Amino acid sequence: MINGWTVVRFTHVISATIWVGGLLVFTLVVEPKIHSEPDIGEEAAKNLIARVGKTVGILLMAVLLPVLIGTGVALMARRGIGATELLSRPYGKTLFIKLGLVATVVAVAGAHGIASSSGRKKLSRWLSMGTLVISVLIVLFAAALVPS
Repeated sequence: MINGWTVVRFTHVISATIWVGGLLVFTLVVEPKIHSEPDIGEEAAKNLIARVGKTVGILLMAVLLPVLIGTGVALMARRGIGATELLSRPYGKTLFIKLGLVATVVAVAGAHGIASSSGRKKLSRWLSMGTLVISVLIVLFAAALVPS
């Protein structure tokens, strides 16, 4: 049955899907494709990647992150998960790890933005890959939260 909580959960899942899917497509398809195009010079490729990356970053941090936090907090409240349950119940412990990964990915994404804007290409690339790996781990822990 579709109700308001179904919509909240759907919004949370679709936002996470867009987040991780966007990172996967950008990191594994768009960026390598731009770099491999012979008609695009290295400087033009870097500028294009920076512009697209900035747009993706704004979407992730300014739109999707607040939606994910809002819907996530609502879903926690709906399940009756508070601070004490985060460390005392198996569900809460898994959620605690997921939340720790969320905090980590936000910090790594911020560091990536700083590295990217300051021209530290190699560090920026490593942080980009780190963001992708952590985001996939978040999805793994989220899947563990779904009752089987």
